[in-house]
Amino acid sequence: RGALRPAHSLLTSWLVPIGSPQQVSEALYARLRLPPPPVPAGAAARSGHGSTNEAHLARLAASRPDCALPAIVLEYRHLRKATDAFLEPLLAKAVPDCRPAGAGAGEGEGGGEGE
Repeated sequence: RGALRPAHSLLTSWLVPIGSPQQVSEALYARLRLPPPPVPAGAAARSGHGSTNEAHLARLAASRPDCALPAIVLEYRHLRKATDAFLEPLLAKAVPDCRPAGAGAGEGEGGGEGE
């Protein structure tokens, strides 16, 4: 039960849109105060935010098992990549009329004219 407390308090005290590298960076380095990755000499940070690349998140997850966020973001990205690369194309072939929610909304369904 104690091992779940950090993840539980993180996930219930504030929301982190894990699909947004900028907001993940803010959560990791500003809110949680985890160590940001080193910036190579002479290189300026493009966005002003710490890196959220896979290698650094993996290092954070390994060095800070008490903080679940790096591992959660990595898992989300792996699942998203698998979904985008394999599941969605497979669904498109299996069910040709299957479109993501919102795609083509309002087309040909009583568009409101002449009603």
